[in-house]
Parts: sequence; structure tokens; C-alpha cells
Amino acid sequence: MSLAKIARHIKPVPPDKPEYHYAMYEKAFRDKREEFRDIFEIGIAFGGSLRLWKEYFPNADVSGMDILDRSDTVPEGMTWYQGDQSKLDDLARIMHKEYDLILDDGSHVDWHIQFSLAHLFPYVKSGGYYVIEDLDCRRGLNLDGSCIKTRHVLKYLTKGQRFESPAITESQMEYILEHTESCYTYRSVCIIRKKS
Repeated sequence: MSLAKIARHIKPVPPDKPEYHYAMYEKAFRDKREEFRDIFEIGIAFGGSLRLWKEYFPNADVSGMDILDRSDTVPEGMTWYQGDQSKLDDLARIMHKEYDLILDDGSHVDWHIQFSLAHLFPYVKSGGYYVIEDLDCRRGLNLDGSCIKTRHVLKYLTKGQRFESPAITESQMEYILEHTESCYTYRSVCIIRKKS
């Protein structure tokens, strides 16, 4: 069954993602369905995405985090953590293994997105993927306004060029550049593949 069809059947609340997300994910991950063992998502909301990933990747351990208490919405048998993606202590407390797929569907604030990428990309397995959703969402402020747009960071990353961001240190940027195999953005979704 296709990812879009699975999504439409998720109960009690289906994931709130545009149709083109499913087509993009289907194309990127179709051949990985049986291979992926560990998936982590930032932003749980009502648990629909966690259910979707568990059904689409049947052999995967699916877990996630949210800034709010989502204990009533997380599917039974799945691990979830309450934490803030912009807090290093929370990320360090949660990250304890590598993942085939990490998805950022969290705050959608540029600084938070870039901070999470810098700190979580090392936890993506070789040949794994890091996904950023909803790049065009205008939620919240970028702290003091000094943070560049995540789209600009991703343009540099696609070209393998250095960039500056107050949310990413020099050594983190070097790591991301050195370990990125590909970076593809379509509309408001970016899929970064880590080198094998």
C-alpha cells in the first residue's frame, strides 16, 4: 500500500501532511521499507506520523519527541520524549543511538531547525536520511533576527559550499558538509542523505 493510502487510514487522527510529501517520501524511501530499523521524529502532535512510519517501515523502532506532553496521543509500544529541540540538554538526553531516518517536523523556527540539524545529523546512520519539513512555515521568531533562513543554508549545502549560521558552529558545519551525500529540496521539504 502506498504511503498516501496508509496515511488516509491512520486512526484516530491521520497525519497532517500535504500529498506531495507522501509522493516525495515514497520515491526516496520505497526501497528502504524493509531495511530501516530506527526512525526518530521531532514533533509528535496527535501521533499520526508515528503510526504512519511504523506501518510504512514495519521493521523499524519508531520514536519521537515533542515540546508538549503527548503521552495521551503516542501509540502504545512507541517511545516518546518530552523535550525542546532548541535545548542541547534535551537533545543530549534523548539521543542515545543512530537512526536510519530523522525527521524534523517540530517548531519550524529557522534557528531551531538549524540547531537540531547541527546536533542530530551525527546521529544519522551512514547512508541514512535527515528530513526537514515545512520550510515555508512562518511560525515564531528567529530569536534576535540574526539567523539566516534555513532555505539559504540548504542551498549552500546542496552546492557543498560553506555557510554561516548562529545556530551552527564552524566544526558542526564542517561535519555536515563532509558527511552529506545529497541535499534535495522540493517545495517545503528537504531530504538530506548522509554519505555511506
